[in-house]
Amino acid sequence: MNPEAGYLAKAQPWADVVDLVIGDSIASIGALDRPVDMFLHDSDHSAAHEQREFTAIEPHLAERALLLTDNVTYTTVLLKHAEKTGRRFLAFKEQPVRHWYPGDGIGAAWR
Repeated sequence: MNPEAGYLAKAQPWADVVDLVIGDSIASIGALDRPVDMFLHDSDHSAAHEQREFTAIEPHLAERALLLTDNVTYTTVLLKHAEKTGRRFLAFKEQPVRHWYPGDGIGAAWR
C-alpha cells in the first residue's frame, strides 16, 4: 500500500470531515464502528474484489449513504449492487479540461 495514499484527505479543509482509513479494505470495513455516509471503491479493480467491498460495506451504511466507484467503465458491479439493494444508479464520464489525465467514468448509487 502506498503510504502517500489519501494525501488530499489529510489536508485542510478535508481533514476535518474525512475519516481516512488506509489498509486492507475488507478488514478495515469489518472494523468500522459507526455508520458510513459515503463509500468510494478505489482499490483492487477486479470485479470480484469490488463486489466483496460493496457486500462488506452494506451493513455499515447510513440510511442515505452514497456509494461511488471509479471502476464503472470496467465492471457493472455497482450497477448490479444498486439494483439488488434498491438504490438509484448513475454513471458519468469525467472530462477534465486541460489536465494530464483524460478522464474515465464514475458510478454513483444512492437511495
